Amino acid sequence: MYMLSRIIVDVFDQPNFQGRKVTICDPVKNIPQEIGFDGNIASCIVYQGPNFAASPNEKAILFEKPDFKGQQLVLAPGYYENIHNGTYNLPTIQSIKMGSALKANGPSYGQIPVILELFSKPGFKGAKTTVLKETNNAQQLGIPDTVSSLIIRKGPDFPRSGCKVMIYQQPDFSGEGWPVEVRPYTPQVQIPNVMANTRQPLTIGSIKIA
Repeated sequence: MYMLSRIIVDVFDQPNFQGRKVTICDPVKNIPQEIGFDGNIASCIVYQGPNFAASPNEKAILFEKPDFKGQQLVLAPGYYENIHNGTYNLPTIQSIKMGSALKANGPSYGQIPVILELFSKPGFKGAKTTVLKETNNAQQLGIPDTVSSLIIRKGPDFPRSGCKVMIYQQPDFSGEGWPVEVRPYTPQVQIPNVMANTRQPLTIGSIKIA
């Protein structure tokens, strides 16, 4: 099973958790290149991920430069509505990783049945977006206009009987739907070229996990 980080971070390009949102659950060495998040991070929510209790000193570490260099901002699980005010004083954020620090409490992310990784180009290349929960409006997740490849991994709360990921073209689970079965005996589902199944890049309006 894919080992998910004990820390999960939702980052936003505007203060007060507004604007485009991207979910980060693995270290990111270069934010603009790896997740296509060109705007500077303005606010974020740091969640306790799966098995956080096994390492309760885990934190999100934000760096002002790529490759985890420059000034650092260490954030415990919590809500940070404006990370460029005088309290934090980090001008830009170009890379993020998870690491140990002093123990702290914070919000829990909740159940994660599957980990859906979406890529803007075939072959799992281009801008990557990670989705951990179903959503009725994919635009809020910072998903690219079109998705050309994807990976679905089993999450820590994957149902024993398996599940189905339904990808809809329109928000609110409407429009044409594209089902992807995730079976109990399959570690992950890889689709290196969506066009082989749909004959065109995938436009995502909403995602449902059943």
